[in-house]
Amino acid sequence: MTVPNFLIIGAQKSGTTWVSHRLHQHPDVFMVHGTYFFDNPENFARGVEWYQRFFGESAGKRAVGEKTPSYLWGEKFFPMGSGDPDNVPRRVREVIPEARLIVVLRNPVTRAISHFNHSIRSGKLSPFADIDRVLTGNDSPYAQSLGHLERGLYSKQIVRWLKFFPREQLRILIFERDVIQQPTETLNELCTFLGIDPKFEFKTVHSKENQKLCKTELILKYYVPPLRKVLRPILKRLPQDSFKARAETYEFLANYYAKENQQLARELGVDLSCWEKFAQAA
Repeated sequence: MTVPNFLIIGAQKSGTTWVSHRLHQHPDVFMVHGTYFFDNPENFARGVEWYQRFFGESAGKRAVGEKTPSYLWGEKFFPMGSGDPDNVPRRVREVIPEARLIVVLRNPVTRAISHFNHSIRSGKLSPFADIDRVLTGNDSPYAQSLGHLERGLYSKQIVRWLKFFPREQLRILIFERDVIQQPTETLNELCTFLGIDPKFEFKTVHSKENQKLCKTELILKYYVPPLRKVLRPILKRLPQDSFKARAETYEFLANYYAKENQQLARELGVDLSCWEKFAQAA
């Protein structure tokens, strides 16, 4: 049976869904989304045969992939600070040492804000949670355990993976440049990276993923799910919105990530000039 030969490992809320959905259009690609095999110890204990079942229909595909964006950060199902942070890349190395790895990085400030909104939409946080308290680390231990801040410390996470994989097996994309500004060129380069036809014409390259919900629906989803189901046709017609942080929180986040971003650019040779432009405009 088959295991994947490439993984989209993160970062969460940085455009990984866009990348995986576009690659899935390619006739040489087979994609699976979210097995949580490598970052869930219980799943990993089920063995490689259990993992292979997700790829049972991939016969004839040259590029077989999985997208689980929590892999970059570490063991998703452990409380923050417990477990060995090397476990996930070590397990991947053990099972698929030749795997190509794709990482999509988004400005960590906007990634953190998007992650907060995702935590509301997915029911992990109440719609009444204070975005500014959560994103400045002043909220409950549970809110902090979701990693809204820590998941944006990209340099630490990538260096951890490079302990187990050579740099040539890792492709780093910058969301603001590679996905937003030059999506077609980026997809063509990814095809070359994965060893498939780079001349394939992808569709909907400018489409967005992960749509918003109106705040009323989020409240009903969290507190009164049955009523939300009944009212959903009406709720879908209401304006969609997201939770926005104060200017002081943006400044806090920019300072929080400044040193990490410098290390990412210097030590890994990643061009982050588009993030600097964002900082000047924010």
